[in-house]
Amino acid sequence: MANAWLRLWHDMPNDPKWRTIARVSGQPIATVMAVYIHLLVSASRNVTRGHIDVTTEDLASALDVTEEVIDSILQTMQGRVLDGDLITGWEKRQVLKEDNGNISQTAKSPAERKRAQRERERKREQNGDCHGASRNVTHMSRRVTTDKDTDKDTDQEDQNTMVHGVKNATNQAG
Repeated sequence: MANAWLRLWHDMPNDPKWRTIARVSGQPIATVMAVYIHLLVSASRNVTRGHIDVTTEDLASALDVTEEVIDSILQTMQGRVLDGDLITGWEKRQVLKEDNGNISQTAKSPAERKRAQRERERKREQNGDCHGASRNVTHMSRRVTTDKDTDKDTDQEDQNTMVHGVKNATNQAG
């Protein structure tokens, strides 16, 4: 799987639930948030998305803390952000949109979405339900003339004009 992504919400770092979990578990808020990020990644990688399968030992090793620290955080997260091994709100927040047509997620690949858009546009045009027909658009006419340089006297005047404060000396009389 090449660079799979998951989503965070903008206020995630400031969400008061992390401070509550930190206070109740007796652990630093940074450790609480780090555990949650690891849980999100685990849930995203899992075949049954949203379910965590990372062990307490793995989390403790990854974060360089004891298993007791992880246990206290996980117990405090229960009922707040975890329901057993399921991250609460996963289905609502982690919708798969661009998963290259994974049928089990009923998401379409970008190519499939574009194909469907083109088909909708084609049908709209065939049915005469086109926005262009209802608009009052003013069409501009373009009249382009090509100058054949018929103004010979203007060219003569240009030769007698000042260049950098000095009168051009070509074709000067007397």
